Amino acid sequence: MQNKANKETLYNILDSLDTPIYVSDPDTYELLYVNRKLRSIYGVADPRGETCWKLLGQTTAPCPDCPCPELKKNPSKAIVAEGKNPQNNHTYSRTDTFIDWHDGRVVHMRHSTDVTDARMSRERVEKYIKELELATLNSERANNAKRDFLSRMSHEIRTPMNAIIGMAHIAGTSSDQEKVKRCIEKINSSSKQLLSIINDILDMSNIEAAKFELSNEKFDLEKMLIDVCNLITAKAEERQQNFQISIDKDVEKYYVGDSMRLSQVIINLLTNAVKFSPENSDILLNISKISAGEKNATLKFEVIDHGIGISRENLAKLFVPFEQGDGSISRRYGGTGLGLAICKSIVNLMNGNISAESEEG
Repeated sequence: MQNKANKETLYNILDSLDTPIYVSDPDTYELLYVNRKLRSIYGVADPRGETCWKLLGQTTAPCPDCPCPELKKNPSKAIVAEGKNPQNNHTYSRTDTFIDWHDGRVVHMRHSTDVTDARMSRERVEKYIKELELATLNSERANNAKRDFLSRMSHEIRTPMNAIIGMAHIAGTSSDQEKVKRCIEKINSSSKQLLSIINDILDMSNIEAAKFELSNEKFDLEKMLIDVCNLITAKAEERQQNFQISIDKDVEKYYVGDSMRLSQVIINLLTNAVKFSPENSDILLNISKISAGEKNATLKFEVIDHGIGISRENLAKLFVPFEQGDGSISRRYGGTGLGLAICKSIVNLMNGNISAESEEG
């Protein structure tokens, strides 16, 4: 009678707990007891007499993660693990132990704690921390890039400005007309260089402030390309380069859009090609039509050159504002480092894409 009372008391206690528990024979895997919580999870009335591995949805014994072999080696040590229950898709922290059962046998008991919410909260916190760390890192990179950019701009602006001031002083004090003429030519060249830098800065400022807008007017694509070619051909001839343009026959003469901004993108890409390509090399501009609808068309402008090339690492930074893939590039070739970032913004506003393929060297 005492043994029966102990058994009923034990069952009542285990049934009252809000945690799934089962007891099994460690040798035969027969279920000796399953509490109310675990029965409700698996939707069974009383699985006693069955095996634990069948209850857990396994087809063969023992389960792959069965703790009994390890418990037999060290019966006094509990084994704690975590896993997901496919019945309810919850995550449980499992504790497996050997205990003395009410009938005197040493049995295996597993009790589990639902840690789904805690795990999800922990995962959310970890995700938030990672996002915060990434945001901090990106912020530091952006600040460093802007600091480097300001330093670079200080040099880029001072160089033509000093040339303008110096040449103006020489021209104003010289009676040699030939020298005055050379000074004026230098002032003109430096002024254009300074204006180009200022325009890049203003464009980037408008882009950052979301005030950069495109016009939408009918324009003559062929005329626009002729103007671009005249400018680039002159630059290419100075470096003894061969510049060629190829236009597919299905490209129309007239389009509606912002021809000035489109030419800005093309000129920027071609100027880079001229700047970074060696003498006597070929520079190509290919234009083709990708698709066309009733009210819109997609054109592909492809610039091909044989320049210094870009490493895979620096290729990823190519269109990022305020960054230059290699600081030595700006020192050797000059430039604000904003041109391609501005190009990307313009192309994106035109619902297009811009990308680059290159190999260093």
